[in-house]
Amino acid sequence: MKLLDFYKQNIVAFWTSLIYVVLGGIVACSLYPRDLLSGDWWFFGWLITFPVNFISCSYRMFVATDYYPVIIIQIIVFIPTFIILTRFIPKRQKK
Repeated sequence: MKLLDFYKQNIVAFWTSLIYVVLGGIVACSLYPRDLLSGDWWFFGWLITFPVNFISCSYRMFVATDYYPVIIIQIIVFIPTFIILTRFIPKRQKK
């Protein structure tokens, strides 16, 4: 029950971190010309989402085969991102 209360109090931080990490994952999966969303935009996306996609983009640069490790890395990165954002975004008051 405490975890659910923590989520309800920090719902803005949750959705902000989720969107940010998903955007970082999309950037990491768009590095190469054969990727579905590839283009020149990936570098600007990488600059914006650098803190959450550094490991994923590094993996893609050196291995560059599958997407599922990028998804696993982004899920792992989501947890500290959410916890860090709960410190900066004000909590929602209980109603």
